[in-house]
Amino acid sequence: MSDNISYFYNALTGDEIENLSQGRIKRLSPYAASGLIGCWIVETGSEDLTNLDVVEVGNNNAGRGLSQYSHSRRGPYDKARQQAISQGIDPNSAEFQFQYFVEEYMGKHDPAPGKSLIGWTRSLENLPNFTSVGQAAKHFTDHYFRPSIPHLDRRTASGQTVYKRFNN
Repeated sequence: MSDNISYFYNALTGDEIENLSQGRIKRLSPYAASGLIGCWIVETGSEDLTNLDVVEVGNNNAGRGLSQYSHSRRGPYDKARQQAISQGIDPNSAEFQFQYFVEEYMGKHDPAPGKSLIGWTRSLENLPNFTSVGQAAKHFTDHYFRPSIPHLDRRTASGQTVYKRFNN
C-alpha cells in the first residue's frame, strides 16, 4: 500500500483530523478510518490512493478529487484546486486532498451562509460505535458519498484490506 494510505489512516485515527476540524470531527476508530479509506479507494479508482485529483469516468465527468466532488460541490473544489496550483501546491498530494476534505465538511467552501455543500449531513460527527469495516463503509456510503451505484462490496473489501494492514 502507498504512503498515502498510511497518511490518511494516521490522519483519521490521530490528532490531525481533530486539529484541522477544530475539534468538530473526533478521531476515527480503526473500523471507521478503514471504511472511509475503502470508500475513497472506490471513489478515486486508485487502489493505492496515488491518483487523487482524478476526474470521474462517466456521469459526464462530474466528480473530481478524493471524494469525487460533483455537481454543486465541483465548482468550489476546482476553485480551491486552482488556488493551490497558483501557490505551488500539488492538488494530487494527500495533504491537499485531506485538508480540502476537512475544509469542505466544515463549510469553508460553502457558496453562502446556510448553503452548505455537505456539512449538514453531520456524517462525520458523533459516529456510531462501528463493530466492522462494513458497517463504517455503509455509513459513509449512505450519509456522505451517496453514490448512484454504491458498490458497497468493493468499498468494504478495500476497507478490510486497509484494516488488516494496520490492525494485525
